Amino acid sequence: KPGTVKAIKITAANLFAPSGALKDDVLVEHMNPDTPCPIGNPTNLASLVKRHSQKLWPSDPTDLDIGFDESFILDSFFRGEVTVGTSNSFIFATDDQLSKLADTRIWYVDETFKVVKEPIKLLLGFHGFLKSGKNMKQVPLVLAFKSSEGY
Repeated sequence: KPGTVKAIKITAANLFAPSGALKDDVLVEHMNPDTPCPIGNPTNLASLVKRHSQKLWPSDPTDLDIGFDESFILDSFFRGEVTVGTSNSFIFATDDQLSKLADTRIWYVDETFKVVKEPIKLLLGFHGFLKSGKNMKQVPLVLAFKSSEGY
């Protein structure tokens, strides 16, 4: 169908862009208001874009010898790696987040196992309650990816 090849080419050029946005680009380019949707169902086109882009992504790491290409993340966001025995932790926070964490009086730690893949076992989030005027919000201030479930 028209648009499918274009969608695949756009996906390869914009590997990490959201599939919905790429689908919209293809729809706008190939849309003709006088014809009944010749390029197919927009949901199917978005699925095609996502499926194709996943084939081009780098594979997930299988061990902890990951190494970070810091050119893809904010300057000084990756704070370092902490190793205790066989457990590794990768710490992420901006200078501003650390400053706010130091100033906050109320904070908590949240852990989740559902959003991480092997070899990472746990995502810890250090959240602080920040107040502005009469409003108070909880804000994630430090993230730690851990290779084991212990502290």
